[in-house]
Amino acid sequence: MLSPELEGVIRRALDDATRRGHEFSGLEHLLLALLGDEKTAEVVKHCGGSVKRIQDKLETFLEAEIKPLPEDQRDRAHPTLGFARVVQRAVNHVIGAGKDEANGPNVLVALYSEPDSHAVVFLQEEGISRLDVVSYISHGISKLLPAKTPGSGDQGGRRQPADDDADDAPTDPLEAYATNLNERARAGEIDPLIGREIQITRALHVLARRRKNNPLFVGDAGVGKTAIVEGLARRIELGEAPEALRGSTIYALDMGAMVAGTRYRGDFEERFKAVLRALEEKENAIVFIDELHTIVGAGAASGGAMDASNLIKPALQSGKLRCIGTTTHKEYRSYIEKDRALARRFQAIEVEEPSIEETVKVLKGLRSRYEDFHGVTYTDKALHAAADLSSRYLQDRRLPDKAIDLIDEAGAALKIKGGGGGRAKAATAGSGTTTPPAKRRRVTSKEIEAVIATMARIPPKRVAADDRERLANLEAELKGKIFGQDGAV
Repeated sequence: MLSPELEGVIRRALDDATRRGHEFSGLEHLLLALLGDEKTAEVVKHCGGSVKRIQDKLETFLEAEIKPLPEDQRDRAHPTLGFARVVQRAVNHVIGAGKDEANGPNVLVALYSEPDSHAVVFLQEEGISRLDVVSYISHGISKLLPAKTPGSGDQGGRRQPADDDADDAPTDPLEAYATNLNERARAGEIDPLIGREIQITRALHVLARRRKNNPLFVGDAGVGKTAIVEGLARRIELGEAPEALRGSTIYALDMGAMVAGTRYRGDFEERFKAVLRALEEKENAIVFIDELHTIVGAGAASGGAMDASNLIKPALQSGKLRCIGTTTHKEYRSYIEKDRALARRFQAIEVEEPSIEETVKVLKGLRSRYEDFHGVTYTDKALHAAADLSSRYLQDRRLPDKAIDLIDEAGAALKIKGGGGGRAKAATAGSGTTTPPAKRRRVTSKEIEAVIATMARIPPKRVAADDRERLANLEAELKGKIFGQDGAV
């Protein structure tokens, strides 16, 4: 009737009560022992709860609320009536379902028949309902994982129970819905951050605050807001961050993955809460929300007010969870400023477009990365031309993003024109080497001018000519096209 694991749980619950000098072993002893069972702990995690947090609450309760017997009166602890009722109810349910033996998760379901117990209260405080437990045991519906789409080997688009689930999908909500920027930095996937010392210093001041410690980078698209956050993660990994940030981990939240597949009311809310709980459990965790304005209204049902912004406000208010956001001026005014409760939890940091000189420094800092990727060499004049010409002719975009795009495309164009020989060719050998600098083709200002002419749809001659030259020959050019108006010219 009882599985060997459940027999062990019951024995541990009685032993625990005896060790503490308690006369009876109650539901709190039982739940604490259940959390030591691997299957039961897995159910609690998938229902969005924290096993450690429940264990801590139970330990505190058992130590503070139940007085031990005097040493001379102690004996083997006996199960309470509630303890016995729960186990018997789990057995009856298993028999009714036509199964052979009861296990830990069955007892966890039966616990909810004793709603006045502290054990059930602690489970409910984690947001775990009886329906959550039954849904996971019966159908494998987890609060942590993205819902499967129909036709992917499941039944009706729902996950199968854990025992039959052969997927290697992540059970950690942070792994499912966030990207660890520190890991990306360790893997060398993040470019170095050049400049922006004022913004970084201000962000560090905000992050070191006790409350309202959430910096929000506000600036036009392309000025490098996301690069600043990624640069912070890179500095943490390189040991260059100040003491207040050392040991911190930045997780970039993927709102798209979190919203995807949320077919039922409450799905998004459960996922978002699971992520917030996981972040709060991680020591020195910082959540990064790119395009922060997207959380306003995200996941809310039609006509409902419980969106992601309202879910995150309580966590931000206490200061336990630190959040870095980015947004543009337009979205800040349209969404963030209108939600005063959200706006006051963040400290806005202005990120202005860098000057041409600052952009050249950024390009020089990134030069080696693009040279290795394309198998080319950029001259200093090419980098200056990229900053200057992109500033002059790509008016609808911002530095340094448009200048970086320009050198990237110029390198790609030269690599294709030269029939490869760059990073792609080296990768086929499997050696991980790149083209030696001596054999690389050079990207000069001429290649930059050709690419900007294509991107801006202007004649190459007009791009290549210097302003002084063009103005010096202006009179002759106009007289060649306008006749009989020399005086006016």
